[in-house]
Amino acid sequence: MSNQQAAEILERHREGVAVAVARQIRSSVPRYRMVDKQAVANNVKDVLDGVRVLLTRGDERQVMGVLNYIMDIRRISGFSVGDFLVAVLCALPVVRRFFIAKAISAEAGLKLYEAFEAQVLPLYGRVVINFIRIAEESDTFPEGMPTIGALLSDELAEDFTDPFFITPFDDPQDR
Repeated sequence: MSNQQAAEILERHREGVAVAVARQIRSSVPRYRMVDKQAVANNVKDVLDGVRVLLTRGDERQVMGVLNYIMDIRRISGFSVGDFLVAVLCALPVVRRFFIAKAISAEAGLKLYEAFEAQVLPLYGRVVINFIRIAEESDTFPEGMPTIGALLSDELAEDFTDPFFITPFDDPQDR
C-alpha cells in the first residue's frame, strides 16, 4: 500500500516536486545552469511519471528509458558522470520533504519516502553505471581520469579505503 500512496502523492504534487527538484539540481550542479530551467523541470516530470509506474506496477522500463535518454543527452552535451550523479541524487531530499509535508504525519511521510527510495536507489545505481560504461566505451572521460576498470584494478584497490568504514575520529596517518 505504501508504494501506491507514494505514487499518489507524487502524482498530486508532480508540478511542485518537479520545479523544486529542478531548482535543487540547478543550484547544486553548475553545468545544469546552462540548461533551461523549464527543460530540467520537464525532464524531472518525465522521470516522476516513470517512477509512478514503477511504484504502482513494479515496471521500471519507462523510468529507465527516460533516465537513459536524459543520460545520453547530458553525456553528449559534455556533462560528467559527477554532474549526472549529483543531479540524480538531488531529487532524494526534495522528494523526502514533499512526502513528510504532504502525508498525514511526518512518520507516515518517512514511510512513504522509504518505499520510494527502496525502488529508486537501485535504479539510479544502474543508470549511473551505464553512464560510466558508455563514457568509457566512447572515450568521453577527461584525460587523466582513471576509468572504472582502472579504479577496480588490484593495484588501486590496495590504496582504497571504504568511506563507510571510517569513523570521523580515524586518523589516516594511523593506518
